[in-house]
Amino acid sequence: MEFDDSQIDALDSFQVFIALAGEKFAPYATESVIEGNLEIIYQWGKEHLPGGLAAFKEVGAYELAFQSCSLTRDPNWISRADRNKQLQKEFDTMPAAESKRRYEIDPEFKAFIDAEQGAH
Repeated sequence: MEFDDSQIDALDSFQVFIALAGEKFAPYATESVIEGNLEIIYQWGKEHLPGGLAAFKEVGAYELAFQSCSLTRDPNWISRADRNKQLQKEFDTMPAAESKRRYEIDPEFKAFIDAEQGAH
């Protein structure tokens, strides 16, 4: 996808929107669907927002578009809670040496273990 100058300016506020929306928007922002979803969002903005794409310099424009557009949800996206369940199952069946090795090389697994130990 090629971006024009107004879209490039809007990408900063899109990153803020993604951070604020968290898992609510995450299934629509994965690598496999984000390009098409941004095209839908920006087309909607051109048709419905005063100022068109310039409106996307504000986070609220993304909020409106997200609520108004039919976006593609990544069918492979897994919520944090479900991913933690998967990691817990893996951890429960993993030998200690493998668990230690994975903890050292897998940042997601390390964060999961650290969070679990912090909760207890």
